[in-house]
Amino acid sequence: MDNDQYIKALAALLVEKLNWGDVAEWHTKDFDTLSEHILDATAVNLSVTTLKRLLGKVEYNSRPTITTLDAISKYLGYEDWRAFVRSCEIKRPKRSKPELKKRIALPWMITVSLIVVIIFVVFSFISSPKANFKNNPPHFEVERVTKGVPNTVIFRYNVDPNDVSVVEIQQDWDPTKRHRVDPNKNIFTHFYEYPGYYNAKLVLDGHVVAREDLYIPSDGWIAMLSYKEKKPRYLLENEFSFNQKLKVSSSTEQLISQESETVLLNYFNAMDEPQHDFQNFELNTRFKFTVTSSKDICECKRVVLFGTKMSMRIPLTIKGCISNLRLRLGDVFISGKDHDLSYFGVEPGEATDLRILNRNNTLTVYINDQEAIKHHLTNDFGKIAGVRFAFHGAGEVESMELSSEGETLIKL
Repeated sequence: MDNDQYIKALAALLVEKLNWGDVAEWHTKDFDTLSEHILDATAVNLSVTTLKRLLGKVEYNSRPTITTLDAISKYLGYEDWRAFVRSCEIKRPKRSKPELKKRIALPWMITVSLIVVIIFVVFSFISSPKANFKNNPPHFEVERVTKGVPNTVIFRYNVDPNDVSVVEIQQDWDPTKRHRVDPNKNIFTHFYEYPGYYNAKLVLDGHVVAREDLYIPSDGWIAMLSYKEKKPRYLLENEFSFNQKLKVSSSTEQLISQESETVLLNYFNAMDEPQHDFQNFELNTRFKFTVTSSKDICECKRVVLFGTKMSMRIPLTIKGCISNLRLRLGDVFISGKDHDLSYFGVEPGEATDLRILNRNNTLTVYINDQEAIKHHLTNDFGKIAGVRFAFHGAGEVESMELSSEGETLIKL
């Protein structure tokens, strides 16, 4: 095997491990999720574009870098790329010297094998749900039962149990979140804890055959505490205020400071009906920590702007921890490991002025009146859906206004 064959084998093994179906059916969000999984497992940040090239989603003539191959190999359980190549070589059987009869028979064997493979591929295509339902797709729709969160969503589906073996419903963008359902039934429900956009899918025998966008608005400002090991806790009206500023009560701050694990305080506002394009907007806000946690010295506060297709995440931390930051602008990740993010380092007890300006997809971020970063957005974020503030510990938002083309969308 040459290097190209080893790379193809690595990509095939990755797809097999994920078991997310045909790569041709993957969306950018799927590659985004894979990038996050690889980062968590290997501490290496592979861009969505890099993963698309490796798996053949987009055409690219150059070979992946050794950094990419090492990261994928580690994610698959190998020490590095060389270890993966060695494992392939060990598995290859030693070739013995063929006899004359075998040499004569070899072309016929190859021909017969090719015919069998072609018949198998054609049969698989004809019998696959993707082919069967191309002209007559199964029924699939989603319906939320209320506005706001928590929320239950009803999935209605209708398939012929004689056509498929496995029926699954994928509840959101993450391909790992699939639930197997009974093909003889037609209703499945799922409980959603967070507002925002989700992309639900009906999956038959591993093939995505139907998609439905699902949007859950927040019904105004909401606040919740998120944990790693526990369900989120929604704050009641007497536990936080949202009139002049977003701020939790003193008793809630005390609760946060006494938590045995790091807690994330979230303020959400997901609009009822997103109507404005993401390519032109302005966000001005002022916010700060009010309670910091001693459990994580590199505490972070961040602002997330989410659209109907993608989102952006702007994090801030103390100056000594900027190397750990990771900005997300759609499917582009900007890491503090290889970028100077000095302006994103702020004093924890002081208020931070943040301005995010997007003009015709040229995004500029200002922090305390200093231009921190400028980037041209190439992704389609869809419509402006809402905003989220998140604090490791507790924090307050003193002012905030999100506008688009002169119209105020959300304001404190």
